[in-house]
Parts: sequence; structure tokens; C-alpha cells
Amino acid sequence: MTNLEFFVDLAVTGTVLGLDHTSTLAEFEACFALTHASAYPDSLVTDAGLVEFGWQRWHGGDPWTATYFGAQAHRLDRLVEQEQVESPLQARYGEFPARVHVDDLLAATAAAGYPLRQVPERDENCVAYWSPVSDMHVLATAGNSTDQNSTDRNSTDRNSTDQNGTGDPVPPGTVLKMLGPQPWWPWHRYLGRELEFAAHARQLLSAERSAWLDAHDPVDEPPEVRRDWWGCLTTMVWRKTKEPGPVVALHREAAERAVCTVAEAALAEIGVLVRAHGKGVPAGSTDEATTRWLAHVPPAGDLRSDRVLRNQIHEVGQGLPHLADPALAEAVRPWLDLRPELLADGRVPRLVTD
Repeated sequence: MTNLEFFVDLAVTGTVLGLDHTSTLAEFEACFALTHASAYPDSLVTDAGLVEFGWQRWHGGDPWTATYFGAQAHRLDRLVEQEQVESPLQARYGEFPARVHVDDLLAATAAAGYPLRQVPERDENCVAYWSPVSDMHVLATAGNSTDQNSTDRNSTDRNSTDQNGTGDPVPPGTVLKMLGPQPWWPWHRYLGRELEFAAHARQLLSAERSAWLDAHDPVDEPPEVRRDWWGCLTTMVWRKTKEPGPVVALHREAAERAVCTVAEAALAEIGVLVRAHGKGVPAGSTDEATTRWLAHVPPAGDLRSDRVLRNQIHEVGQGLPHLADPALAEAVRPWLDLRPELLADGRVPRLVTD
């Protein structure tokens, strides 16, 4: 097995040297020298070589917010051959492999105690995996040794695919991209049932909400199945209405019925209210949701809980410009200051050596 520490750290912690989707553009630029940047009025891609961040902003004067980040692993062979792997990465991890095999990555993350989960992938030439801890998404060429139809991992047979931009075939099982955050998609479980949920949404919107949910909430299903059901329903209600009110009400119902935590529901509300850009948003709505989050902040202390809290601090920060109460904004700021300290080292504890 080659040196996989960087890729395991990325997959598990969801950070690159402590940077992630919650980081600012200034924090990225303080760590990496750019090799390429593609800039538009509302979007930006910062490419350091192996590491890439994508950014967006709603208005010209707004700060950039990261929409994705991670490693473009399909560039490894060229970067290693030309000795162009980013110097901050080499200073931390040493030499990099010219190629990462997905089986090696799966074995290493499982050995560290944070196994990846295979998820559906539309491209038949690829396989995909997802980290429940970090929401990182791993894309690899199909035909790895865990595939019943795979061949030797070093072959370049029909299962290989040109994903590195060189025109050369890529061996089966080669990791192409490790990007995030890509939270679990509820429709993975309910794919093909969009019309069913569209009907649910129409019925819910024309009925008394609590009574309809009492009759349809799949309370006897496993928690993860029930949670996905609620996720699909909420998504469809938003598509149907484009109004924050019904969606906010559903998030609150979800917390009351223990589908999610109070903090998760409050953050989901903030996200809806921010996306609505003030349309149909009652005064003080973001303040109310933020107050509920502050009263139910999850604990920190280990990798999993630190990852959750860092994400939540980032999400509550998105609502900061929309708060009406200055005192409430001041109560949020210490949490924003804490955010970069969580997972600042960016390493899986079990992989740290003296």
C-alpha cells in the first residue's frame, strides 16, 4: 500500500490541512499558491494543483463561500512526474503516489475506524463512495477488485476509462476525484418515486399538516429510512411552493417528532430563509431559528462531533447578515471564532505518529 495518509485524512476529516468548505478564500490563499484560477462575477475556481476549491457569491460585494473542495486525484500521475504536488502537502505528508487505488483507500479508512459507504453512480464506468463522517465523495474507475466483473488492478482493459485528460487509459479502481461536501442524498433511497412524493406534497399542502403527517409519517421504519422520507417530502414541498413558510413548518415538525435534532431543524430553517432572500420571510424568523440553535449546540470533543459542530457553525454563520438583533449576532460570533480551531490539524488521530 502506498502513502495514503493525505487521502485518508481528506476522506475522514473532510479537510485539507485544516481547510474545507467552511473556510474563507483568505484562509485558502494563506495556505496554497494558486496555479490557476477561473473567475466569474458569481463563481470562482481556485486550483493549486492536486487541491481545488470552488466558490460562489450571490452578489458582487458578498464574501466568497466555498461550494466544493478536495483533491483532483486524476492529476496525480502528471503532478508526481513533474514534481508539482503542492509544497504544503509534501511538507506534511512526504512523497505522493502517482495513483491511488480505491481498494487501498477503502481498506485504510476502514482500518482507521471510519469506513466509506458505496453509493449509486450514474456513470457506468465509475464507482462512488461516501463518508458518513465528512460527507466526502470518492469517484473511481469501475472494475476494482471488489467488483465481481473486475480484472487485475494493473490492467488497462475494457473497464478502464480516460479520466485523466491525457488520452491514456486509466486502470480499473483508480481514484479520480475526492470532493465534498456531498451530504447524503435522500433520493438515493427513493429514486424513481418523485411522482409519489409530488402527490404527497400536494396532499400535505391542502390538508391539516399535523393530521396528514400523523397518517403518513413512516414511524415504524428504521430511523435512516424515515429521515430520508422526510428529506424527500421537504424537498418536494419546496419545489412546489418556493415559499419558506411550509418548509420551515416541516422542519419544525421533524424536530418535534424526533426525526432530527432541534439544532439540525433550526439550521435547516436558516438555510431555507437565506435561500428565500427575504421573500415571504416574516421579520425575526432567522433570529428565532438562531436562538434555538444556540440553545441546542451539539457537543464537541472527538473527530465525529467536531466535524458536526464545524459544519453547524458554518451554517449558522450564513444567517448572520440576516439577524435583526445585534445582541444575537454578538452571541454567534464566538462560535464563528471557534470554527477554524475544530479539526485544525486535519488529521485522523489514529494515523498520527511521533
